[in-house]
This record gives sequence, structure tokens and C-alpha cells, in this order.
Amino acid sequence: MQLAQNSTLRTIFFLGLFVCLIATQYTYESYAAHRGVLPLSNLPAPVLKVTDLGLNSAVASLLWLNVVQNVVLYFGASSATISSDINAVTQLDPKFSYPYAFAVLMIPGFDRSQTQAAIDIATRGVDEHLTDWRIPYYLGFTYFFYLKDNANAIKYMHITAETPGVPAGIKVTALNYGLSKTMHEQTRQFWQSIHDSATDDVVRQNAQDNLDHMDIVEGLQAALELYKRIHGAYPKAIGDLVTSGILTSIPEDPFGITFATDGEGHLTFSLGQ
Repeated sequence: MQLAQNSTLRTIFFLGLFVCLIATQYTYESYAAHRGVLPLSNLPAPVLKVTDLGLNSAVASLLWLNVVQNVVLYFGASSATISSDINAVTQLDPKFSYPYAFAVLMIPGFDRSQTQAAIDIATRGVDEHLTDWRIPYYLGFTYFFYLKDNANAIKYMHITAETPGVPAGIKVTALNYGLSKTMHEQTRQFWQSIHDSATDDVVRQNAQDNLDHMDIVEGLQAALELYKRIHGAYPKAIGDLVTSGILTSIPEDPFGITFATDGEGHLTFSLGQ
């Protein structure tokens, strides 16, 4: 009799717990649109190490999931806060390689003022002698693309080429860095290689957006030249490419950039219009 009562009580307890979990999840989702960016850790890594009961890797993984969720779902988290949290992740678990690479590739695109912070994170990853080729490759790309620093770009491209397990296509791109005819060609080659090698959906989509942006710019520039050949002068407004029948519409840029022209064959760019 006592055994049956205990079994019933356990059943009621677990049913109650299950209902509480469902209610908690429902409440969480209901307020998703109102709660804003998920809170990231405000505690430095040394404090977290003291309070995580030795589960450094587990806490690092939890913080990392929080960072990714902020980037993917909200896309409005402070890049400085993201940098700080990735720092905490890598200090808690220095051998967790991907956050180093993610930081240096993605953070400068959110906020150029955080480029050096992102570089510092990735440089620590290289100094840890990790065998993840993405860290030096993305680091070299950042020096090339954002800072126009060929010396450091070459340095990290060479490290990439010598990293065990680097994919053949990436190794060729790294070894050929600086041999392309133009910076534009080199940039496209890098974004394409990042897209083709990415295992992370966020990184792959970011690379695709950059490739699409380059295609749009090239297409609009070609349309401006065609307009001049037909009419003898460049269009005064970007909309003239549509009214003249050269384009059916002005393409929508993946980064929300609005295109215009200066009337002399040059594209101009603006955001938030």
C-alpha cells in the first residue's frame, strides 16, 4: 500500500514538473519579442572559473551558445559585449577553437571599431597552437579586408597553409594571396572560399551576403556604363536605369545599402534610407 502511494506521489511530482517546464517555455517564447537582446555574462572569466565548480568547458559552451543566439536571433547585440563574452569563452576553455575564428571574421563586420579587439582574440587562438586552420585564415582575411595590412595578411596566410588538415582549396588560396590582379578579385576569392568551406550557417550566410553585394555593385556599375553608351552620358539618378529599360528594378542589397549615382558614373552608398 505504501509502495503504491509512493509511486503515485512520484508520478504526480514528475507530471507537475513537466507542466512547469512547459509553462516556463511558453512564457519565455511569449515574451521573446519584448525582452530584447539576451543578457550575456557580465562576470569576468576568473570569477566564472571560481564559481563554476570546475565545469569550465560546460560554462564556456553555455556562454558560446548565448553569443550565437544573440547574433542569429537578435542581430543587435553590442559588438563590444559579444567581444567580451567571446573573451570569457576562450579564457574558460582556451582549446575551444571556433570562437577565436568566429570573432575575427564576424565582429569587424558588425562594428569596425571592434576590429582590433577581434584580432586580439584570434591572435590568442594562434598562440594557443590550435590546429584549426580557420583562425589564421580568418585573421589573415581581416588584416587584408579591413586594415589593408598586407604584411600581417601574408604572415597568417602562410600559417594557414602550414596548418595540418587545411582543405586543399583553402591552402591554394592562402598560398596565392597577393597574386590576384586586383583587390576586388582577391576579395571575391576570399569570400567564395569562406562560403565553400563554412560549416557554420551564420558564417556561410555572411559570406553569401558579401558575394551577393559584390554582384549587385558590379551589375549596377555595368548598367551605368551601358546607359552612357546608349545615351552619351551617365544617368543623373540611379532610377534612370529602370526608366530607360536597362534594369527592371534596382536590386535589394542584403546589407540594406541604398544605391545612388553622382551623375559621373560612380555609385554612392548609404544606409538607413
